[in-house]
This record gives sequence, structure tokens and C-alpha cells, in this order.
Amino acid sequence: DMDMEGVFRADSKLYQIVEKIVNLVKLNMIWILFCIPIVTIGAANAALHEIALQILNGEEGYIVPSFYKAFRKNWKKATKLWIPLFVVGIGIYMDVMFWQQINGVVADTMKGLVLVIGMLYLFLSIYSYPLTVHMETGVKLTIQNSALLAFKYLPKTIYMAVWIGILWMIGKIWAIGLLIQILMGGSMAAVLHAAVLKKIFENEKIIEPMENNKELECSKVEKETNG
Repeated sequence: DMDMEGVFRADSKLYQIVEKIVNLVKLNMIWILFCIPIVTIGAANAALHEIALQILNGEEGYIVPSFYKAFRKNWKKATKLWIPLFVVGIGIYMDVMFWQQINGVVADTMKGLVLVIGMLYLFLSIYSYPLTVHMETGVKLTIQNSALLAFKYLPKTIYMAVWIGILWMIGKIWAIGLLIQILMGGSMAAVLHAAVLKKIFENEKIIEPMENNKELECSKVEKETNG
């Protein structure tokens, strides 16, 4: 009995793992819900990164209100960023559909070109929404910074893109994989990305390292207690 009680205590490892999984499912569901109106996708992606980073840092509170707060905060700038990305995304999709129906050398060359453009688009998307959360820059500068970081940290960028591929593929080839994809595909990708992006952003001085934040908090507390 004591062992069972220990397993379900709030500070036990199993409880913490289950809590993280539940939070990932909640985050994924609210993200999907907020993406449905389409025009809200940009702000939903920005909020997804913000809460994924909180989960990664163990700082998450109540997922739904936190997500809504992040969504509202990022609404304006993330939507401005989403509009050109959405238009380009539609263009790439239409190109794919068009060239798939045609055979021949030219068509094969174009398919290859569209694939490369599609990959570059994915790279930009991985960085642009998280950047818009952490930086107060216009759309043009956010996209430029995304491109610079994507190529400066190319192996890490490819690693993040591969995870999207893996999470997409498991849903196609495995029934349990499809369930995982539906329940927490987006939030899992966001947390995996946040782990990589956090290091990149700290390196580029875009965000403060966690240790610095903790030291600042400690020094504030010390000053208040001493003062």
C-alpha cells in the first residue's frame, strides 16, 4: 500500500511523467482547436511554442488559461507574420499538386525544385513563430532572422525538421502512432523543438539562460529579505 501511495504522490517520478503527458495532450488539443478558424493559426503556433517552452522548463501552470493568455499576447504580430507565410504555403502546395500530374524531365526538375523550396519554407516556419514570441521585430526582419538562424544552425534545423517527419510518418504506418499523433503530435514536436531552440536562442542572447533567471530571482529575494 505504501508503495502504491508513493507512486501516486505529487513528487513521484511516475506522477510527474503522467502529468507531463496529460499537459501535452491538453496543449495539443487546445492548439488544434485554436487553429480551426485558419486565420488564428499564426497566434496559435506562437502560443504553442510559448507553452511548450514552459513545459520544458517545468514552469507550466494551467495549460488552457496560459495558452489563451499567450494567444492573445501574440495575436497581432503572429498574425501579421502568418499572412505572408500562409500565402507562400498555398503557392507551394498548388505547385506540388500541379507538377505531380505531369511527367517528363522538366516536370521532374520542377518537382525537385518545389521540394527544395518546401524544405526551406519548413525551416523558416520552425524558427519564425518562436522568434516572434521572443523578439519585437517586424515581419521582414523576423523572416530574415529565421533564415539566418536556420542556416547558421543547419544540423539542428535538419534535426528539428526530421522530428516533424517522424511524427508525421508514425501516424501513417502505425495505429498507436496515429493515436499519439492525434493526441499530442503538435505539442510533442513543439517541446522537442523548444529544447533545441532554447539553446540556440540563449546562444544568440535572444533569451536569458535559465541559470541567470534563477540567480536574478535569488538575488531579488536576498535583497528583499536583507532590505
